[in-house]
Amino acid sequence: MVLKSCIDTELCDVGYGSASITSSMYIQSKASCCKTDMCNSGPPEMPESETRELNGLKCPSCINILSDECESNKTVSCRNDEDQCFYAGGRMKFGGSSLIGALRGCATASMCDYGQEMLGTYLKSLGYEITKLECTDAMDENSNEL
Repeated sequence: MVLKSCIDTELCDVGYGSASITSSMYIQSKASCCKTDMCNSGPPEMPESETRELNGLKCPSCINILSDECESNKTVSCRNDEDQCFYAGGRMKFGGSSLIGALRGCATASMCDYGQEMLGTYLKSLGYEITKLECTDAMDENSNEL
């Protein structure tokens, strides 16, 4: 997904971020900014394909498309710079209907620090509303806590 818009200058420093929901489902994002009229009219600069190395941390993992609650006893292994556990819930509106959903997994600190502002700014115009976004420190791979 590519989003182009005006944005608060402080959000320009976000740079690269990633989140892992399962071992095969993950999100990569990259924010870039320019400061002249219509300077974002060309094709976007996409994140480079990266090697996704395990980093020894883990987080609870779940996907729920029927509620903004998401509890699970499953975990996902964090990759690269992902050192936060995130929990995001929200709804997507289309026509007169809405779909509620939630996700849990690993994320980079940048996704957690700027996630609410970035998601709120961009996705609200597309009919997405983030109702919850929480982050905590990821757990050591050998931890039994969930």
